Amino acid sequence: GYVPHIPKSTPGRDLVSMVQQMWSAFISGKQLAQKRILLVDDKDLHVHLETKLLHKERAITTRFRDGSELLEAVMHLTETNSMPWDAIILDQTMETLDGLPTLERLPSAFKERVPIIMYSTEDSLIEKMVAAGAVESLGRRPGSHKAVVAALGRVLAERPPG
Repeated sequence: GYVPHIPKSTPGRDLVSMVQQMWSAFISGKQLAQKRILLVDDKDLHVHLETKLLHKERAITTRFRDGSELLEAVMHLTETNSMPWDAIILDQTMETLDGLPTLERLPSAFKERVPIIMYSTEDSLIEKMVAAGAVESLGRRPGSHKAVVAALGRVLAERPPG
């Protein structure tokens, strides 16, 4: 029977290389590409919408439902000294533990290493949030795509990597 001639080149390797080049070009235009963002919010719809918009920017997202989950995770992190997030978006109003009391209980060393953006529609709390260690605040929830990306871009640009 007839056996077709198969060239000795490696089309598989060429394809992998082409896909890697396309992926690099695709994410290079995204300032949040590969950034690890933690969303702390008990409202599923807000988290769903923000996750979608952050994934469009090629960010990697994780979610905690309230401040107590964040505090527990940070307690374990400071022991191992690893930082799994590049930035945190923390909602003010949550069922179990609100954002401001969470922020006040976080260790200073943690807040110096991981920028925290707070969501609050209460103007009276913004000063307290900043005093407690928030580096940005956003009013509307969920935030507009441009506002969230701009805030994350600003806080990440101000921090040295790692």
